[in-house]
Amino acid sequence: MTTWNLDKLYHGFDDKLYLFDIDRFEKEIENFLRMETIFENVEDANDKLQTYLKAITDLFTLADKLFQFVSLTEATDSTNQNAIKALNRLQNQVTRLTPIQTKFGKWLLQVPNLEELIDKDDYLKEHRFHLMEARTNASRLLDEQTEILIAKLRQNGSVAWSRLQSLLTSTVGVDYQGEEITLSQVRNLAYDENAEVRKNAYEAELKAYNKIDKSVAFALNAIKGEVNTLSERRGYASALDQALEQSRMSRPTLDAMIEAMEEYLPMFRTYLKRKAKLLGHTNGLPFYDLFAPVGNVNKTFTIEEANQYILKNFATFNERLPEMAGRAFHEGWIDYLPKKGKVGGAFCSNIHSIGESRVLTNFTGAFGDVITLAHELGHAYHGEAIFT
Repeated sequence: MTTWNLDKLYHGFDDKLYLFDIDRFEKEIENFLRMETIFENVEDANDKLQTYLKAITDLFTLADKLFQFVSLTEATDSTNQNAIKALNRLQNQVTRLTPIQTKFGKWLLQVPNLEELIDKDDYLKEHRFHLMEARTNASRLLDEQTEILIAKLRQNGSVAWSRLQSLLTSTVGVDYQGEEITLSQVRNLAYDENAEVRKNAYEAELKAYNKIDKSVAFALNAIKGEVNTLSERRGYASALDQALEQSRMSRPTLDAMIEAMEEYLPMFRTYLKRKAKLLGHTNGLPFYDLFAPVGNVNKTFTIEEANQYILKNFATFNERLPEMAGRAFHEGWIDYLPKKGKVGGAFCSNIHSIGESRVLTNFTGAFGDVITLAHELGHAYHGEAIFT
């Protein structure tokens, strides 16, 4: 089994359950929007908080299931028209929530003694972190009409530009050795034991970028432009400060991480210089040999061998980790192989609605691919811990 199985979500875009849930999602949004009037004052704040939290939890649980199915389908086939249309439909529906979410945030700022209110109720205690963060974020909100406009414009702005970038990089063809392969396939050749293969693959990759470089740069610049404009309007000192706040990280923490990296740079440089010499380079290590194997270790793993290697090493940690990985291997959690239209790199998506994860990778058998797969399964294990 080399492709993931999404049947626990839906069996396809013509699945009766999928069609039912799409319709139910839009109706639940309609019902949710009718709650807007309860935030006109702060009376009975406890009841209003519980009503809102229960409603939005149910709504987002359904939204998670729908979005996961659609986005995961698109991730392995960026030209899938059903997925593209469905994602547009879902995103447009979600923007309709902006008015009530904005009103709720501003209402939270007006609730007196919010922390005391939370501490007196067991249900609210479970949502304490979310409520306090929502109140903090509310201080960055603009007026309701502006927030609605931003949400709508974003669908044709950063969201669309991001999807364009994914489409271009997943479908561009790379001319290599008389055949057309994908970016993921040519980049994986960086691990090949043959020096000429690595160099030729690198040059073929760079040449392929000429087909899309301007479009991708335009997309990335447009995304960054939107971020810079909105971060300034919301009162952040910079886009970096916005990213730190949204990542729940302080500037001193980031600085400490960067300082630790810089402290160890000489060690990495020593290693890379030594690797260059071992590979026969006299003037530093060229980029195409950055991931080259060194020595006599040049094993190529099959998928089954990679799976067994991971299980063996996961077992040295605890019993629960390899048990989860075994289910991932045998129950279709992983989409392994590169193909045209599939996004590059790798990721793990934790699907809360079914209590499972799905892992995307572009596996070609290199040891680095095995490490990548193990890394993503680590995220799945994190998800499992959250689910239970």
